[in-house]
Amino acid sequence: MLVFLSVVLGLYIHQQNKEKRKNEIKQLVFEAEQSLLQLN
Repeated sequence: MLVFLSVVLGLYIHQQNKEKRKNEIKQLVFEAEQSLLQLN
């Protein structure tokens, strides 16, 4: 039972980190686009 819970928790945390990373990448892309627009 404990093993099952820790696996589920690990997967959940991994999923949360993927979401966070996706948002961070979106933010980076947005900032890059903004700076490109300012250069033009």
